[in-house]
Amino acid sequence: MDLDEKYQVTLEGTHHGPYADIPSCFVEIGSSESEWSEEEAGSIWATCLKDHYKLCPPLEGEKKELDDLEGGESLVLGTEEGEEREVGADTVRKYMIMSIGGGHYVPKLNDVARLGEQFQIGHALSTYTLSHYIEDPDCPPLIEGGWQRIIDEAISSTQLSMDSDTELLVLLDKKAFKSALKNSIIDHLDRRGIKWYYSVSDVKKLMNKA
Repeated sequence: MDLDEKYQVTLEGTHHGPYADIPSCFVEIGSSESEWSEEEAGSIWATCLKDHYKLCPPLEGEKKELDDLEGGESLVLGTEEGEEREVGADTVRKYMIMSIGGGHYVPKLNDVARLGEQFQIGHALSTYTLSHYIEDPDCPPLIEGGWQRIIDEAISSTQLSMDSDTELLVLLDKKAFKSALKNSIIDHLDRRGIKWYYSVSDVKKLMNKA
């Protein structure tokens, strides 16, 4: 629709609610009221969301009924409770990638998203998300438990939307934190048994692996 010169498409770091106890995704247009009301841009998002919900794989054991926005027919996605989906021998392993460190916009996760459906995107913790526990030790904690608790909550909520055959990986921005904190984050991930990588190129090496 020739809006690529006006808009760039990007993921953003996790930064505000509202609170939701089911896997959720928030989409927006621009940063001001003039963009929010632009019908052409809104039409693009509506089409993307409609096509996604037609094609997306269901969560394990989940069954959804969605109205076909064009034909009015009901689409049923998912499996009955207790029914297992068959996984063939040639099934490619899937990965859920969350990130720690970096700015509000997350170019590394944008690059991962472009690798294809083998890679899914979880929470993105920008450096400022942890800054209350890094820059000002006297700042009243937002969450008891400090940065470890924030990371653990991001991990657990990301895992809500993962199938059993999907592996969680963390993309860590090694330039975002001073050495001591970076090493502490790595130790925390290692204790949790979660693999981590510094670069998108390392993640890309996992493509098409069974």
